[in-house]
Amino acid sequence: MTLGRNKMATKSFYETMVIDTPEAAANLAKAIEDYEKYGPYIPGPTKGVTEDPEDLYEFMGVSKCRTKSSD
Repeated sequence: MTLGRNKMATKSFYETMVIDTPEAAANLAKAIEDYEKYGPYIPGPTKGVTEDPEDLYEFMGVSKCRTKSSD
């Protein structure tokens, strides 16, 4: 694959998938069925962004991390 000034791929490429277990085959079949039934996954709009640690702890459902003070 060659990248030019516009940094676009000039050749397509394929990724090899390894389906080596019955579970992997079932997961792939389910993904194909869901795609055929519902179409491609398109994520919805972002509702908000936060960098506040308290909000993140609440969202993740964990208690606040405590570290020892370096006195």
